[in-house]
Amino acid sequence: DTFFKPKGHVFISIECPQINNTPESVVLGQMFVRATEESLSEFSYDAEISGLSYALTLTKKGLQLTVAGYTHKLHVLLYKVLERVKKLSIEKSVFERLKERIVREYCDTKRQQPYRHAIYFQSRALGAKKFALDSTIEAARKIELGDLEAFASTLTINTDVECMVFGNFTVDQAKDIVAKMKSILKHKPLPPSLRAQLRCVDLAAGETYLCQRKGMNEADVNSCVCALYQIGGETYPMLARLSMICHLIREPAFDQLRTKEQLGYTVFSLPISINGCWNVLVIVQSPSKGAKYLDDRVEAFIAKYRKDLEAMEEKTFQSNLASLIKKKLEKDKSMGQEGTRHWGRILFKDYDFDRREKEVAELKKLEKKDILDFFDRYIAISSTRSKLSTQVFGKDRPIGGGKEDEEKAKEKAEGQQKGDKEEEEVELPPVPEDPAKKVSIDDVEEFVRSMNLYPCFLR
Repeated sequence: DTFFKPKGHVFISIECPQINNTPESVVLGQMFVRATEESLSEFSYDAEISGLSYALTLTKKGLQLTVAGYTHKLHVLLYKVLERVKKLSIEKSVFERLKERIVREYCDTKRQQPYRHAIYFQSRALGAKKFALDSTIEAARKIELGDLEAFASTLTINTDVECMVFGNFTVDQAKDIVAKMKSILKHKPLPPSLRAQLRCVDLAAGETYLCQRKGMNEADVNSCVCALYQIGGETYPMLARLSMICHLIREPAFDQLRTKEQLGYTVFSLPISINGCWNVLVIVQSPSKGAKYLDDRVEAFIAKYRKDLEAMEEKTFQSNLASLIKKKLEKDKSMGQEGTRHWGRILFKDYDFDRREKEVAELKKLEKKDILDFFDRYIAISSTRSKLSTQVFGKDRPIGGGKEDEEKAKEKAEGQQKGDKEEEEVELPPVPEDPAKKVSIDDVEEFVRSMNLYPCFLR
């Protein structure tokens, strides 16, 4: 026992891919989760006072149930939730209230920050199962109680279930929990032909894809760019290099784009996995610049950082590497954190529970040349790079930029300043020329159909 507490976690994945088949099924899935929570509100309140909690959430493949707390009575809450999942009853008045709330939340999505809209457009362009927002809103308005009841009655008939019992349990207790779970759900295995195939669009090397859209909120002046550089499927050498690159550029990107160039408060870079395919993502949102200008500034930063990386002293490189390794090997701070880490490997179905140790072993082999080669192959402008630039244009910003953006960019590049003349001017790195073929994504569905796809990494 690591944490020496009489507590535990039970993680259950219920794969029912029909939840993500259509806009209607997506809405029904969300209403099913909300209705289940509503029907258990009194019971879960008493459980919470007793140190127990649960979370029922939607995933790309179906449902996930997590129950946590003191192991003495954890099974009572678990079985109660499973019984409600298996057989849900809901009153008409409750259904109407939940329906109104969900429709309102979908409509409110249009008023979210532009960078969230950019991530949404980006996910759709890369093949993620996301439907047009207007279609989902229309579907939500048409849903009736009978639709939800029919959906709930068939949800767990054919499904694949995986479970992890973690914490202060004996082996026999864990087996009893799994046996009881099976007896409650009474499910049949999901036929292989119906299992979700989560795949990602394979962006062609040497091409830059542009997904340019107006912001959903017409009154929002903010524009945003999500610059995505595709890496590929997961291997330990790749993960080590990807982790190191993102560790190195995180602070310099913020310093250059946010602090020095004052583009906006929302600036960050991170590694991101889309259906098992890894990418480097740089996001910049600005109230004063257009999305095309922001994309140019990201490219200028990348070109500048390539020179900084090449000039980096070996001592500095090794210091950053040691810092990253130390971070990777940090002990889990709670039982829930450790359980979630192991559960992630079960969901990915590689059951590689010593993944971070293997990644650290690869990190220890790294040299600066490895990082430079990786940077040149995937991130810097080259004939091997695959980039998707998702640009959201705010109020009064024409799609694709325009004269206003060009004049502002030129003015800034020449060091002219409209504000306080005594303020020290910032010398901007030049925007490099990108000879890559530009492919505009006008129809997302047609684009995904026309592209090659990566294998199904998430089995």
